[in-house]
Amino acid sequence: MIGRINIPNSPAVPRVMSSSASVFAAYERFIVQNAETVGFVETLLQAGYNLTPARFGDNEVTSEGVYALVNLLTLYHDVILWKYSQRNQQTVAGRPIAKRVLPSWWQRISVVLSSITATELFIEVFFRSKGKHWNAIFIVELMRAFIRLLLLYKAKGSILVRQRVPAREKPTHAEEDNENPFLPVPVNQRETLIDWAREEASTQMAGKEWNNYWKAQSQGDRMKLYVPTYPQSKRTLGEFLYILRPVVYLLAMKKFGKKSWLPWLISFFVDYCSNKLSKSQQKVNVDEAEELTRRKMLWALYLVRSPFFEKVLCTFFAKLIPAFIKRRSKKLSGNVSRMIKGYRDIYFYTAGSD
Repeated sequence: MIGRINIPNSPAVPRVMSSSASVFAAYERFIVQNAETVGFVETLLQAGYNLTPARFGDNEVTSEGVYALVNLLTLYHDVILWKYSQRNQQTVAGRPIAKRVLPSWWQRISVVLSSITATELFIEVFFRSKGKHWNAIFIVELMRAFIRLLLLYKAKGSILVRQRVPAREKPTHAEEDNENPFLPVPVNQRETLIDWAREEASTQMAGKEWNNYWKAQSQGDRMKLYVPTYPQSKRTLGEFLYILRPVVYLLAMKKFGKKSWLPWLISFFVDYCSNKLSKSQQKVNVDEAEELTRRKMLWALYLVRSPFFEKVLCTFFAKLIPAFIKRRSKKLSGNVSRMIKGYRDIYFYTAGSD
């Protein structure tokens, strides 16, 4: 018969846990207090890495692995600052009409989507070295689409803003006069009669049930919540097309080939329809307008996707640039061509699914 073994309580374990918690807390305070400097260093690291031709070649798996680690560290810093700004909304948000506090489930999904974006390049080149990169790409896009569909369901079909952890919270008018937007700013948060009238008008337009849903989800002061505009069925359909576009593009490439015009045209058509449907309602808030503009700017990536790049863009520039300039800048053009080819060979650089 095995008797019970009594393990004496050791004060070392709580001490170690307490010490670790204090270290993390001190690190988070450092990031919050030095957000601008940390952001500048991160930008230098990422920009320098993006402009290095040596990242493409035999060591691209290692290179993209290091880049993924830098992205994950940057994401960790962004999460620290985002959580701080969400917790301290009353001192950071500026004017009381700025509704920026998102529900906790929206914040968690944003962190997951940001993690996928931070590591997708490494996943692609790692599996490309094993000859299975298209399967890996499809799984990543399918997983991202599933998570976005879950977010669309929870958001009741509204425009999916803040799908990623914001790089840095944008300062409002009250914060622009402060040197560090992440330090407390004294703000009068009392709800005025004008604020009350605005809230009542919004409630009548969107429906009381809609406003009550978001208040219940965020569990906070109604003057600090993010409440999306009430979506009609067309806008929800537009969001659905936006989510599924990358998956449709990959399936079309698998069927017709990367060099065919059909995948390019199908993808652009889905993007165009999505944008038109999402903008079918006149009423959008500031975050939704910024999100729709961001998506439209991603259309520029169609210029560097096959077959438009080879059959239109390259042909145009080949006729535009005189031959003597090509001869004089042969070395420079060779480096530029190598970088462009490196970027275009990796799907996620030009996918526009971010």
